[in-house]
Amino acid sequence: MAPAAMADPVTARGSDRDGIARIVFTWPSPVPFVARVQNRQLVIQFARPAEGNFSGLARGLSKYIRAPRSQNGGRTLVFPLRGEFDLNYFSRGRTVVIEVVDPTPPPATAEKPAAAPKPTRQAATSSSTAKTPTTPVPAGAPPAKVSERVAVRTGEHPTYGRIVFDWKKRVEYKVAKQGNLATVTFQRPANIGIAPLNSNRLANIRGANAQIGSNSTVVGLSVASTSRLKHFRSGSKIVVDVLNPTGGNDAPPIAKLAPAAQVAVKSPEKPAEKPAGKPVAKTAASSQNAATKPATAKSGKGAPVALKPANVASTTAPAAASSPPSAPGNVQAVSLRLDWRAPVAAAVFRRAGNLWIIFDKPTKIDLAKLKAQGGNALRSIQQVPSNRATILRLRTVVGINPSLRRDGLAWIFDFKKQPLKSQTPIDVKSQPSSPAGARLFASVAESGGAIPLRDSEVGDNLVVVPVIPLAHGITRNFNYPQLNILPSAQGIVIKPNIDDLRVRSIQQGVELTASSKLVLTPLTTKVAANAKLGSIQSLSRIFKPDTWRKMRRQKPGEFYELRRAKLDELSQTTGAEKQKGRMGLALFLFGNGYGYEANGVLKVIKATNPDIESNRQYRLLRGATDFLMGRYDEALKILKHPSLDDTDESKYWRAAANVAAGEDVLNAAQFMSDKGSIFRPYPRAIKMELGMLTTEAAIIIGDIKAGAKYLGVLAEEDPKLNEIDQLALLEGMLKQLSGDFTGAITAWEEVEKGEHRPSKANAVILRSDLLLSMRKIKEKDAIENLEKLRFAWRGGGFEFALLRKLGRLYLDVGDYPNGLRTLRAAASYFRGNPDAGAVTQEMT
Repeated sequence: MAPAAMADPVTARGSDRDGIARIVFTWPSPVPFVARVQNRQLVIQFARPAEGNFSGLARGLSKYIRAPRSQNGGRTLVFPLRGEFDLNYFSRGRTVVIEVVDPTPPPATAEKPAAAPKPTRQAATSSSTAKTPTTPVPAGAPPAKVSERVAVRTGEHPTYGRIVFDWKKRVEYKVAKQGNLATVTFQRPANIGIAPLNSNRLANIRGANAQIGSNSTVVGLSVASTSRLKHFRSGSKIVVDVLNPTGGNDAPPIAKLAPAAQVAVKSPEKPAEKPAGKPVAKTAASSQNAATKPATAKSGKGAPVALKPANVASTTAPAAASSPPSAPGNVQAVSLRLDWRAPVAAAVFRRAGNLWIIFDKPTKIDLAKLKAQGGNALRSIQQVPSNRATILRLRTVVGINPSLRRDGLAWIFDFKKQPLKSQTPIDVKSQPSSPAGARLFASVAESGGAIPLRDSEVGDNLVVVPVIPLAHGITRNFNYPQLNILPSAQGIVIKPNIDDLRVRSIQQGVELTASSKLVLTPLTTKVAANAKLGSIQSLSRIFKPDTWRKMRRQKPGEFYELRRAKLDELSQTTGAEKQKGRMGLALFLFGNGYGYEANGVLKVIKATNPDIESNRQYRLLRGATDFLMGRYDEALKILKHPSLDDTDESKYWRAAANVAAGEDVLNAAQFMSDKGSIFRPYPRAIKMELGMLTTEAAIIIGDIKAGAKYLGVLAEEDPKLNEIDQLALLEGMLKQLSGDFTGAITAWEEVEKGEHRPSKANAVILRSDLLLSMRKIKEKDAIENLEKLRFAWRGGGFEFALLRKLGRLYLDVGDYPNGLRTLRAAASYFRGNPDAGAVTQEMT
């Protein structure tokens, strides 16, 4: 386990029910994670180290798992499995849920039936009018001997959310929708794993439930009233697409929509007047609804009755939906989207229970639409009048806060149970002796104008400076005699204590001065050093920096002469000295970018001494040469060895291979960005390749400051022409991330004039996507741009992604023949691509 000082305390509990072993991890705060089954092992990777007693899980779930092993400093838990199992996983706030599913569990046994109340005259009359007597089956009470399990997969797409029901055999089905309720009826009873539909993975679905009858299964979905449904069959699988709503997303939680949903199924031949022997529902609301209002079948065999909300007045026990709105556990994650036609800066902060969202351009907001999007997470939303800005004041359920993201020019706020904090701190410096006089300076690019704000609830005035760079804010209070700077998730919030405070946005940041002169105390050398101490971390290495010193000083034309000298020296040595010389030669070849040649030397070393695999230097160099050759999977196999778990350098190379291979990208990118200084002492050939990948990793996680720093380091290496194109491509991506869209487009236009073909092709795609999102070009213009790339760069993941993007654009403009033809080419040319199956489904 990781040391307590570094790890989060995590509790874990397990339960076994109906062939599903559920493991629940509770963290102090939300954590990114991924889980997979590999080589009969359950592998769970967390973004942060976990500390806790996880061995007890194996005792309670001994049919499924063995005692776990902790790896990677507590970030990875490995549970050996006792058989072949399926896997489900999702998260809710700070809770991570892992489900190990037995694909062939023992038949379920029905609960002991209880005598039902005597039916009312109305119920008896209704039953007698039906052609087939029916008995209602409450939610969650499947009949006995239902052993078939159906997994559910989900996928989020730009214009729709996709649900795939993985039936093993062909099944008849039908789809219906009424208001917010969509129903999918399968003509066979089965246990449908709807957990992914209740884990907030799809924005268009607010939950699901499933009911099993004697010869059918009905899945109910809560969707927006304006969403349309598309569905089709793919082999034995059933695919349902929920299209984005044309209006607000008014889908209620599934518990509100149909807490006591029932399915009418054909019963054995019994008189309709004696519905005794009904199964007891598992919830009070279900039981009472079933007893007081039996359903009747008016259609064919196993036909569903419309799922309706329970009659609250007729129940004595409160329904789940009646929980107070202040309970964050009952709140679904929601997203608010605000679209703009031009770049705008934003500020987000909390004060006195209110959440403030402020933009530096004025517009009228459709509050009803936002309230519908916010669901039960928002208690109220108001727009404060302003001629200079758009000011929104929100009240949310306690503990519910937004994280921020952007889609083109749109700002998107994802609300869930989480702390409100910035991802990138804005640095505030005290400058008592600046040429402009005593001032405070907040270093942030692309800041908006200062906006005065009256906080009527607190009774004071604020000055708010929105900024364009995403998730740039103030992490703590800065208190001075004449002003206070308040914490924020985005932007800068100032509370003046004097009347002559001046707040001015300049090119490099935000300047705070006063005509009466700010009273500031300069930092002493000791205080400044201590302030920086927290951000400076020593990096542990396997190869000391001076290992590469000679290679870094090597002139471009000296390689062949130096290699010849090393080979001559090697030919005159024997025994252990020869092995040492070979290792030096392998390092020399690797440092100069000759991965294949270095790999050949390493194989000779191993053939002479098989035990060399236990040497950490040898193992790291083997993994690094595989990486250099583009053999990322092979590199990962070597670099994941436990002997390489305890140094930053080896874990950095492992993260680089993960990012390049597309495996656990977010966590790996975060590590690369945090430990990016690892690549700085390397010889130029390695430094440039790793440095560009590290810059890309910083872009992936949205760390603009780190990305710009690494890009600056690479620019000092006197880059070659093709490297200039690659650096300019990254520069454009950083500018787009920071909100400088014009600068991004200019950078990519320069790349398109360059020599590096992969960068040129990527620049065309990035520029077209950005211009399309800004509505500067139309879909037909984007198609024309991308069509030219089909002959500029062929093969690999790039061509697959290009064909898929082109196919979607053709479909968007209504050119279905070209769209289907292009998607068919992507699916048939790249059958080994993991997303090829999804492309096939998009063609229907």
